[in-house]
Amino acid sequence: MKNLLIAGCSHSTGYGLKKTEAAWYEIFAEKYGFKVYNTAMPAASLEFGIQSIIDNLYRIEFDTVFFQLTTYNRFSIPMNGERPFLKDDILDLDPDQQDIFFLTQASYLDAAENIKDYQWPVSKEVMKFFYEKIVFSSFQLKTIINQLSLLQHYCKTKGIKLILIPYDDWHWGHESWSSVWRVKDSIKINKELYIDNPFMLWLKTNYNADDFYLDKGYHLNAKGQNLFCNEYLIPELKKLNIFPEFKGKLFE
Repeated sequence: MKNLLIAGCSHSTGYGLKKTEAAWYEIFAEKYGFKVYNTAMPAASLEFGIQSIIDNLYRIEFDTVFFQLTTYNRFSIPMNGERPFLKDDILDLDPDQQDIFFLTQASYLDAAENIKDYQWPVSKEVMKFFYEKIVFSSFQLKTIINQLSLLQHYCKTKGIKLILIPYDDWHWGHESWSSVWRVKDSIKINKELYIDNPFMLWLKTNYNADDFYLDKGYHLNAKGQNLFCNEYLIPELKKLNIFPEFKGKLFE
C-alpha cells in the first residue's frame, strides 16, 4: 500500500460532513489502495500547507502528495513563542489557544466591523495592517510562489508526485481579476502536475453548484465530495497521464 499525503484547507478536511460521510480524499484512497496522511487545516494558508508537506516528507516516504491550493490572501500568524528562548511569557494566552492564527478575508472583515463578542488573538489594528499591507504585498506573493516552486523541485528530485489541485477560480482561474497568473513570478510554478482547471469554475460550468454545498457556496456536502473525486479529480488526473503504474486500474 502506498502513502498519500493530503495538504490544504477546510476543503480537504471533510469539513461539516457527518461521521458516516466520506471526504473526497477518503473516497479516492479507498478506491485505489492508498494509506492517507492528512495535514489539511480549516482556514490554512498556502505557506502552512507547504510547511506541513515538507515536515511530513522528512518523516514518511510518500509516493504522491495532493496539495489542494487555497486562496493566497491568507496569512498564518504564529501565536506561540518557543519556550527555550523565552525567559517569561510576555502575553498570557489561553492554553487552549491554537499555535497559529489563520488570518482570512472573513476574519479580517469581522475585525474591521469591530465585532465585540469574539476574542481576537490579535488586535483589530494589527489584523487590518497585516491584511491590507502584507498579505497582498509583492514580497508576500513572491515568497509563496518561490516556496511552491522549490517544493516542486524537491519532490521531483525525490520521485514524489506533487499534484497541485486549485480549488477556487478567484485566485487560480486565468480570467479572474485576482488571478495569481497575473503576477509576473507565477511563471516559476511548474504546471506539469498542475490541474489547470479550478474546481469551483469546473463545478459552475457543469452543474448547479448550490446542489453540492453544505453552506453558502463554499463547503461540499457528501454528494459534492463524491463529485469532486469521481467526476473532477480522477478525470483531471487521467489527463495528466502521470500514473502509468496504475494502467487498467486507476482510471477504470
